[in-house]
Amino acid sequence: MQLILDEGLVVPSELSDYNTVSLEVKGTRFTEVLFFHYDKNDSHKFRSWMSQAFACSLPENGFSQIIRNKQLMHLSKNSFIFISYESYLDVKIYSKLPFFCSIQNITKGLRGLRVRGQDSYRVLNRLLGITLDQTKKGQIFGVGVASSIFYITKIKKDEFELLIPSSYYVYCHSQIHTIAEHLKNLDRLEIDLGAFFSELRF
Repeated sequence: MQLILDEGLVVPSELSDYNTVSLEVKGTRFTEVLFFHYDKNDSHKFRSWMSQAFACSLPENGFSQIIRNKQLMHLSKNSFIFISYESYLDVKIYSKLPFFCSIQNITKGLRGLRVRGQDSYRVLNRLLGITLDQTKKGQIFGVGVASSIFYITKIKKDEFELLIPSSYYVYCHSQIHTIAEHLKNLDRLEIDLGAFFSELRF
């Protein structure tokens, strides 16, 4: 077993939550975030260990599963991210970890943002340059930003969680606010123009 400790980045000061358009944004606090990577040749052994360690069935590739304030993200055939929102992973699990697997503690280097509301699709589509409208519950998207990767998970209808580097937390929070305000102004303009042309018809 290879255990890699990540010193991480300094977490920025807390930002206030806000509501605008049909959108709510909240920062998410993690107790622990672990990255698992295993040898492709030992897939069956690792998946068996993982299933026992987390007491749940493993999500399909490209999907996540949330059980009892814990989330397991299946990023690729041989990579997982484990997120705990309250407790730490039992240290006994580490001792049972097969030698062919590596763990990286990435808790300090990441922050989360929960975005919910009927306008969440519109805002995140513009922020990340992707289309989330037809995504399924639990589906994960990885988006490259500079030299980093943002992970977006659909938690449920009209609700997403962003897993982003701590250094991008302030930027994403402010950009979501800016985009939401822009969309609100566009909606207001469309309503005003609609009323204007309606008056012209009569």
